Amino acid sequence: MEMNPDDLFDVLADRERRRVLEQLVERNAASHVGLLKDRCDVNGTLLRHVHLPKMDKAGLVDYDPRTGDVALTDDGTDVKLFLEALDEMRTTGDLPTPTAF
Repeated sequence: MEMNPDDLFDVLADRERRRVLEQLVERNAASHVGLLKDRCDVNGTLLRHVHLPKMDKAGLVDYDPRTGDVALTDDGTDVKLFLEALDEMRTTGDLPTPTAF
């Protein structure tokens, strides 16, 4: 399945979801929702019921709500390039700003 750009940008628009993806990419291993909650300092309820289901729907992670297991998909691994670009823009101050029309 091809990654939908709208879904990708919707996922990346949220800081907590970016932190979760960064953690999964950095560790390059499956994790558990409890560990992600602690490592990423995110609200556990939102993580379980909003963030992970949204990332799963976008095809970036495989999330099993019964067991709490979370793993990156191939598309999720590819999102590392987007995360690196965002980090570079944040570091250099080159983040785009809205312009008036």
